[in-house]
Amino acid sequence: MIIHNIIRRKIIFIAASALPLVSKAETTSPESFEIQVKNGERLVNEWRHLTQDKEGLWQKNFLFVNNIKYDVIKTTSALRPFIGTLEVSVLKAASIKHLTRIEAENEVEIEDAPRVPGGKNAFVLEYDLKFESRSSGWQFLEGKSRTSLFDDVWKDIPLELSRSGEGVSGYIIRSFATPASTKKKKNPQMSTSPKTQT
Repeated sequence: MIIHNIIRRKIIFIAASALPLVSKAETTSPESFEIQVKNGERLVNEWRHLTQDKEGLWQKNFLFVNNIKYDVIKTTSALRPFIGTLEVSVLKAASIKHLTRIEAENEVEIEDAPRVPGGKNAFVLEYDLKFESRSSGWQFLEGKSRTSLFDDVWKDIPLELSRSGEGVSGYIIRSFATPASTKKKKNPQMSTSPKTQT
């Protein structure tokens, strides 16, 4: 009886110690990075944001992933044996302005008017991002971004932005750094920023 309990404890201990190795292998696989990138693409495409300008008019903003390229690269580093790379272009667009919030919420068309340099009420955000594999999924490591709206110069992305998720860029980075959940997702909520200009 004593020998049986000792053997049983050893088997349970060995099985429990092997679990971290199995989960680590799953999070470093190219498939796990692809799943996380596809989840991020879905989150970005679902983003809707309402703003209200100084005159009290409401406008709905949209994000659309229009170009994406990703890969998992094996490195020679013992600390980071795998790096996930992601190059993505995101179109940020807005609707026409409405008198009421309800009208703006129901809007599905993008304004085709020269509100920003270059014509239409839309511009492109480009990101070149790197992720490292952790037990919880692929986490943002470093990256740079640029926009067609301003000087079109690549700028480093601060790590704090990915943690806070603030602003459009923070949301985009956070979306791609969010591991895909196996739980059933609720419908996305529309966010609102009253009295802000777009």
